[in-house]
Amino acid sequence: MNIEALLASMTPEIYERLRQAVETGKWPEGTPLSTEQRDSCMQAVMLYQSKHNGKNRVSYKLSN
Repeated sequence: MNIEALLASMTPEIYERLRQAVETGKWPEGTPLSTEQRDSCMQAVMLYQSKHNGKNRVSYKLSN
């Protein structure tokens, strides 16, 4: 599955479940994530955030 297909198939509910799994290290039913699963979930979460939150980012200019 390519990245665009992955992002197109991710609903906000799936995103939340993956985000919680990354944060807790466990699937919703309590099974621990393997290192590979955690890495994959983290990538999917970051891609989703980048696509859906990119428009809402605020740019800050640091003053000297």
